[in-house]
Amino acid sequence: MDLVQAHPQLQIDMSFTDRMVDLVDEGFDLAVRIGERRDSASLAARRLGVQHTCICASPAYLVRHGAPASLDDLNGHAGIAYACAGVPLPWDLRDDEGQVKRVEIRARVSLDDVQAITSAAVAGFGLARIPSWLLARYLSTGELVLVRGQCSLPPQEINVVWPQTRYMPSKTRCAIDALIAGIPASIDV
Repeated sequence: MDLVQAHPQLQIDMSFTDRMVDLVDEGFDLAVRIGERRDSASLAARRLGVQHTCICASPAYLVRHGAPASLDDLNGHAGIAYACAGVPLPWDLRDDEGQVKRVEIRARVSLDDVQAITSAAVAGFGLARIPSWLLARYLSTGELVLVRGQCSLPPQEINVVWPQTRYMPSKTRCAIDALIAGIPASIDV
C-alpha cells in the first residue's frame, strides 16, 4: 500500500464487493469497476487497463476428464461458475474464427468471488474462468493450466469511477494516481 505510506494522514476504508454500489448514496469516494460502464452519466471515469480472463483447470481435473479441444467439448465438462446475485453468468467465448459464442457449461459450483473460484479450480472441481492478473501465479506454480492454450474470452475494461463534481477532493486524486501507477495497462499470461 504505497498510497498509505506516501500519505500518512489519509484514512483508507476499502470494501471488496461485486455488487454495483451507488457511490453517492453509500458514501464511496471511488470504485474500480470491471466491464461495461453502465452509469456513465453521473460518474467520471479513468481507464486503468484491460482484464483478460482465461479458462483453466487443475492438472488433476484434466487427467480425470481430459482437456476440451474445442468450444463444443466444453459442454461435457463441469464448470465453476461466477454467480452475480445468485445467478451464474454465461460463458461468452471466442471461437477459432474470433466470433463470440455463448457456451452453456454445467455449473458444478457457483461462487461470487474470483479467489474462491480459483481455490475451487485448484481443488479440481472443474473448469474455471480466472482473470489473468490472478491466474499468473497459479500457472507459474503448476497448480492450474490453461485450457485451449490461450485467453479466449473477450477482454474487459478496468475503470476507476468517481462521482462527477466541479472540484475533485485531493484524497480522491491521490487514490486515482496510485491506481494508475499500480495497475499495468494490460495483464496477460
